[in-house]
Amino acid sequence: MAPRLRQVDADGDGAEELAVVCCYGSGTGVSIEQLHIVEKNEDGTLTDYRLPEDDFCGGQLTAALRVETVEGRTFAVLGRELLEITELTEGRTPPQGLAAGSIVGFDVDPDDPYGVPIRFRGSAWLEGEDYLPTVWYAADLSACVRFENGMFTLSGLHLDGIE
Repeated sequence: MAPRLRQVDADGDGAEELAVVCCYGSGTGVSIEQLHIVEKNEDGTLTDYRLPEDDFCGGQLTAALRVETVEGRTFAVLGRELLEITELTEGRTPPQGLAAGSIVGFDVDPDDPYGVPIRFRGSAWLEGEDYLPTVWYAADLSACVRFENGMFTLSGLHLDGIE
């Protein structure tokens, strides 16, 4: 898959940077994109900043996700958001947790009506003995990607049902 290139004011300074989204890995149950922001320096050189998707969109999101079972109903939990996933867990032992990082994608739209030109999208899957060897995706994830001074942050994390 060819890289997607867009000019966008990623850091809100009034100057456009080059956003590059490229496929890093794919396969059965895996689709990982990388996000790069390329800035032109005052001396004409270019600096490439890469969002560390393996830690940022994998490890940090996994740490923020949890699974709760209450009175036979199982929920994916992200912050204050709950998503019932009982249909995936019926007849199985409760999942041990949720993990993220095998589906990581980015949408870049400089004309976003809400002023958020870069968005993260991904998925979370159930962890536990009854959920192997295949991956049991339980929820979609989304967030706004902010970029400032060479650093990326995710905000407005959202948990949604699988589409």
